[in-house]
Amino acid sequence: MSATLEYLIQQLKELNPYLDTRVGTGARDIIIGPMSNILSDLKSDVDNLLDDWTATDADSVSEDIMDQIASVYMVGRDDGSNATVTVRLYFSTPTDFSVRASDAFTTGDGLIFYPEEGIAVSANALTYDSATSYYYYDISCEAESVGSEYVVAADMIVSGPSLSNLAYITNPGAASGGTSRQTNAELLETIQNSISGQSMETVSGINSIIDNNFSGVNSYYVAGFGDLLMERDVQAIPCRLANYVSWRSAVINNVTTITDATFFSQVSLDDVTTLYSGKVLVKVGTITNTYDVLSVTVSGDSLTVVLDTTSLPLPVGSTCQYIIYGHSYYKVHRGNKIDIWASGTELTSYFVIDDAESSNLISSSNDNIVDINGSAATLYFPMTITRVVALDPFTYSELATGNMALGSDFSITSTDLGVRGSTTEDGKITINILDSSWTGLPVKVEYSYDSDIISIQDYINDNSLRSPAVDVLARKMYNVYVDASVVVPKGPLGRPLIQSSAIESFMGDYFNYNKGPFGISGTFSFWDMWNSFVSRLTRAATSIDLTFSVVDLDGNEAVYTTDNTNPQAISINNNCMYYIRTISVS
Repeated sequence: MSATLEYLIQQLKELNPYLDTRVGTGARDIIIGPMSNILSDLKSDVDNLLDDWTATDADSVSEDIMDQIASVYMVGRDDGSNATVTVRLYFSTPTDFSVRASDAFTTGDGLIFYPEEGIAVSANALTYDSATSYYYYDISCEAESVGSEYVVAADMIVSGPSLSNLAYITNPGAASGGTSRQTNAELLETIQNSISGQSMETVSGINSIIDNNFSGVNSYYVAGFGDLLMERDVQAIPCRLANYVSWRSAVINNVTTITDATFFSQVSLDDVTTLYSGKVLVKVGTITNTYDVLSVTVSGDSLTVVLDTTSLPLPVGSTCQYIIYGHSYYKVHRGNKIDIWASGTELTSYFVIDDAESSNLISSSNDNIVDINGSAATLYFPMTITRVVALDPFTYSELATGNMALGSDFSITSTDLGVRGSTTEDGKITINILDSSWTGLPVKVEYSYDSDIISIQDYINDNSLRSPAVDVLARKMYNVYVDASVVVPKGPLGRPLIQSSAIESFMGDYFNYNKGPFGISGTFSFWDMWNSFVSRLTRAATSIDLTFSVVDLDGNEAVYTTDNTNPQAISINNNCMYYIRTISVS
């Protein structure tokens, strides 16, 4: 099989895993075969051009030739960038001075930086430095040329123009932003990445683009066709349920109702999501009758169908055969959609809710706050709430006892968590202060806002790059919180039978959430936060019986109990943050 043929089959399989590409199929004979013949000739010509132009050493080719090769693949050379740095001038006394744009500031090894613009400074604009007893002024400068060698460390700039009362010159911080011009070898690698499918149309291309362009993203997951995490390409198609579910048996316990306790152990839940205009044909012995469906209820594996039995009530206690002739919705994946679930970590902002003023915004560097009303604040996401603390009403400093607990002192609610990360489609989260004892106090809510997620969305929205099938999912920004008290058995003197070191030891083995063992503070409590992309906690069997109370932020609670031989798993709903409230040890 030729490399071109293999490549076409691989790409089509990635777009639709269910496509039959075997020899003799329509896809193979009508699409793949002819395309392979056409592209093989093109690939051969391209390979010959690359061989002729680049040989085996890209740097042996002139830059003009390599730039022409790059233009064929619609990529260009990175010309590099100039580093920038802040130069600080120290004066023995306040002094008027001026610096021209052509005045050079130099490092000890001869690297030159120039002011971004000429300036004239009056003596009263200088700042006194008590540590050195000098007066100083900062000037923004740019490197003479492009290149990473200009990203100099602090205190490397030592000389500059001669000025009255000038004591010395330095750069208090490192330079930044300088990159070198791309070499032929580096440009060739860019060309090869472009050829290999670095586009927003394939999973591998998206991986490459994110890795190369968004260093602030600490984790991401690309979900494509057929992936359990892909939801946008799901379409509900009306169908006759009888085409999918044949005759079944059930015991009649009510004159109007058929309950099949094991229906969904044998039938996919996707097959029966909604019944409408439905009829059920029921056989009891030799008697057969057709009933209209009034309602359908699903609970676990059980299906309950309520029928209009006015004309002929169902015989209670009898075993019947039934078949549903109504319509249902059958879910299928349309394909052609890709979602990127991404997460960053940088804490960039905080805001303050002041109950006393009802809607007083004290501090914010983030424009995504859309509403503050009383004791609730509503914000755009993607973001992760990291801390909530009450402040002194006069100084706005943090109160020593002001840390609030999720669930008891404040709650988080959310709307439309399935929306994308684009600025026009963001969902909202609301922080609600629950405990009335905090009334009248300003409250600071700190959160981590991930600007790189919006940058990815802006990138794929660019007209020259846009792939309508690709979008960024924001809802995975939500973390799963663990804020639990550990209840352990006590001995005759009231002392715990299990010490904190033992708890920490088996907790690390008991949970697997891709982050390492829990950190435990004190004997009976611990706190931690799950990585954004973990939606399931795997629990191993231990020598200790545990009972977990897991509560979502809408107050819904689920209790999980295990023993020392049976591992279990806690399923975390992707649509909501959860936290574990209690762990009982026995």
